[in-house]
Amino acid sequence: MALHFFGDIGTRNQRQARVIRALTQRVEQDRAHELYPLVFGLGDWVYPHGPKNDSMDEIKRVENTVLVPFKPLTDICRVNAILGNHEYGDFSGASDPSLFMKMAQKHEIHFNGRYGRLKLDGPLWRADIIYIDSSTWPVDADQADWICEQLADSAEHEETSGQTRWRILAAHHPIESYGEHHGETLHLNQLLGPFLSLIDLSICGHEHDNEFLKATSYHPRTVVTGTGCESRSVKKGDNTLYCSNKAAFGSIILDEHSLSVSLNELEGDGTS
Repeated sequence: MALHFFGDIGTRNQRQARVIRALTQRVEQDRAHELYPLVFGLGDWVYPHGPKNDSMDEIKRVENTVLVPFKPLTDICRVNAILGNHEYGDFSGASDPSLFMKMAQKHEIHFNGRYGRLKLDGPLWRADIIYIDSSTWPVDADQADWICEQLADSAEHEETSGQTRWRILAAHHPIESYGEHHGETLHLNQLLGPFLSLIDLSICGHEHDNEFLKATSYHPRTVVTGTGCESRSVKKGDNTLYCSNKAAFGSIILDEHSLSVSLNELEGDGTS
């Protein structure tokens, strides 16, 4: 099973086109090798903000910025999505994330609610992808309770079934990072609390960089990739294994023995 992920792709430019083209080529290779690929977009789909209303100008702006460019990929693979903070708006005012979700659905970019659990089954393993709306979590007690319940349920089923079960947390905001938004996302750490130890891998965007962060006693292994249309500076921190700001997307290969993750940086890419 192959799972590919990217973030922060919301400006239509040459970099966005290159990332979508590279993703499409990778999915075609996976299909040829019967790897059953799945793609996850980790938020900030459209800059500077999501649609503020359903006027024709706003619809065309959003469609032309990101939804139409994804057609080569959505034609051959299911693309799942979560919201980023820019779908909620920017300094100019609030946007309508529910409207963006409806628009994306018409273009085969799938939002299965603001948060949820995707179960992937292999012959001797299962992966639970817990995807969340990290922009609203601090004021969303129902979501916080639901996430903790899902992680506990996943762990319980692993124990009773004897199956290898991988748990992946997909969010827009990182639990930890060292980019321009660097630091810990304190509300994520506080709300997850003891459940952090149940997560095998955290994937996220928000930072416009790429980061591999090692697992610690209080954080899971984390991969940040938010270079879908632009980059910003990144520095090494105490838990950094690798960092860059090249255009890239991430990949996960799953089987009963391992969860392997890689970063696919586009050749010849600079730091623009």
